[in-house]
Amino acid sequence: MIPSPASPAASGKSGIPVSLEDRWLILGTTGSGKTTFAKKLLQQHMGMYPDVPVYILDSKAVGDFTNWYKGLVTDSAPPGPIEKGMQVWQPGIDDLHAFDAWFAGIRYAPGPAMVLIDEVSSLVKRKGDDAPHYFQTLLK
Repeated sequence: MIPSPASPAASGKSGIPVSLEDRWLILGTTGSGKTTFAKKLLQQHMGMYPDVPVYILDSKAVGDFTNWYKGLVTDSAPPGPIEKGMQVWQPGIDDLHAFDAWFAGIRYAPGPAMVLIDEVSSLVKRKGDDAPHYFQTLLK
């Protein structure tokens, strides 16, 4: 989103207006700044909603989130939901059933949550695959 000249972001007074109801898809080529932008947006959300749990799926695990968070899980089994704070899951393998179980845990946890998926392409690997059911549910 490019701010208009009249927007607060363009004037330098504040960032992009965000809410828990927003859903964002950030597209771009490798190295274009997608993850950097997503991290900035997430930091803004976390400042506004400090008690809302944050879930990050970091399937490529190339260090984008090193020293940026607490709560790293590197097991291939999906971790359970959290009440608050941040959980970063680096599963090591792309397992659609494990992804679906992780999304189901988030879906049925009480209250709102923030979810960042760094590398959506990991959710569908083969031609004809459907994205995990609970991922699709969370998008709705």
